[in-house]
Amino acid sequence: MPDAYNPHWTFKENNEGYLELATGDKTIISRRQDLPKVYHRDGLIYITKTEVLLEQHSLYGTKLAYIKSPLDYTINIDTLDDWKQAELFLNSKNT
Repeated sequence: MPDAYNPHWTFKENNEGYLELATGDKTIISRRQDLPKVYHRDGLIYITKTEVLLEQHSLYGTKLAYIKSPLDYTINIDTLDDWKQAELFLNSKNT
């Protein structure tokens, strides 16, 4: 995940209207070199045991594995603008 989106550099509004670190930490990691590696769910693939779905009513069990995919490999399509961006991306790869 790009440093700019690392949860140690993201903030949420607290009850008093001020910003605090989204991680709950009290101090900001100031150097990007000190940031821990983090990953985000891109929805590319889910593999879940049937028992987890039926018993926990969840896609996620207690152990999460991952497959690293390049950031430019996936496109989430949630809006019409996302669809247009995906079309532009695909057209650029076909030329």
